[in-house]
Amino acid sequence: NSLTIIFMAHAFYNYAIIVRIVSALWSNLDPSMEHSARVLGAGPVRTFYHVTLPLLLPAIISASLLAFVFSFTSFGVVLVLGGPQFATLEVTIYELTAKLFRLPLAGALAVIQLAFTYLFLLLYSRFQEQSVVRVDLKPREVISHRAVRWRDKVFVIGMVMVLLTMLAPLIALVVRWITFDGGFATTQMANLFSDERGSYFHLSPLTIIWNSLRFALITVAISLVIGIIVSYLITNLKRRWRSVADALVMLPLGVSAVTLGFGYIIALGRPPLDLRGSWVILVIAHSLVAYPFVIRSLLRVLKGMNPNLREAAAVLGATPSRVFLLVELPMIAPALLVGATFAFAVSMGEFGASLILVRTEFTTMPVAIFRYLGLPGAANLSMALGMSCLLMAVVAVGFIAIERFRYKGVGGF
Repeated sequence: NSLTIIFMAHAFYNYAIIVRIVSALWSNLDPSMEHSARVLGAGPVRTFYHVTLPLLLPAIISASLLAFVFSFTSFGVVLVLGGPQFATLEVTIYELTAKLFRLPLAGALAVIQLAFTYLFLLLYSRFQEQSVVRVDLKPREVISHRAVRWRDKVFVIGMVMVLLTMLAPLIALVVRWITFDGGFATTQMANLFSDERGSYFHLSPLTIIWNSLRFALITVAISLVIGIIVSYLITNLKRRWRSVADALVMLPLGVSAVTLGFGYIIALGRPPLDLRGSWVILVIAHSLVAYPFVIRSLLRVLKGMNPNLREAAAVLGATPSRVFLLVELPMIAPALLVGATFAFAVSMGEFGASLILVRTEFTTMPVAIFRYLGLPGAANLSMALGMSCLLMAVVAVGFIAIERFRYKGVGGF
């Protein structure tokens, strides 16, 4: 219940955004520019300040705006770690909707949040457009190789220490689960997949895990279809309208899932589209949260694709469908795999909308973790720790797959 822990949690969640976006551009900068500055007598500091930094500014600003949007719409961190005195727009909308049933006031706050979020995302799209990297089909070295010096080794050791510090909460979570109440990993895992009688959810943990998995798989299918269609539409728009359309379709990425869940209660809460008691409304909500990640993964590749390849295929007699299947699809396939993995991980970890929309029989892992933490007893705490570790493992495997399949240097948002 302090600002310090809230700031630390947000820094933990958002530092990877800065690293991914800035490194995606930095790794593609032409090293000859820095070499020229060195030849003209500039030292490392002056070279970075006058050459490298101005080139990185669009990526730094766009990454900062995206991190700000994610912090501005943060819900789970503030709900769990903060008290009533630190209630944000997200927490207030949730309290007004789920507990006080003051929907008009919650709707007014949601509209205010939407307006601010769109403004920030519009600025983000403008700066992100300036850091697009052309996809080069020929392998090339973008960073010159040099001998490893002792300063490089010290830097690597320092970065490893920083990384361990940032990952300390996750490491502590795993250690706490394994050693909880004197148990061992095998015992805790067996408890996770057991069907304890008198369960708060009247569901076995295995059923809760299966709910998350099947909702995530359906979400991936829906997100891929929507993401491909929208990405091509944005790519074919005139340049002055791209940022406006990009920011508009990005709104679900910036707007909190709590606001989206509140919107679904209003939009899909009356006949003939009353889906409040169905699992379909959960999948729709997850898809709306996940499809912007498919667009972000795909859009940078489409913008950087050489248009001469399409034109050459068309001149040789290929129909538009054959151009897509034989030319474009092989090029965007890694980006599609990245987007699908992102969508799967986002759906698995979605919390805000699910907390508002879920019924007991459709409880997902994040909701179960939150509710287990609110129940007394060591058994409930152990179950929350186990599900947290399992969820973390699934997401970690997903991001390893992202690093395996993404275009190197074009993987940032």
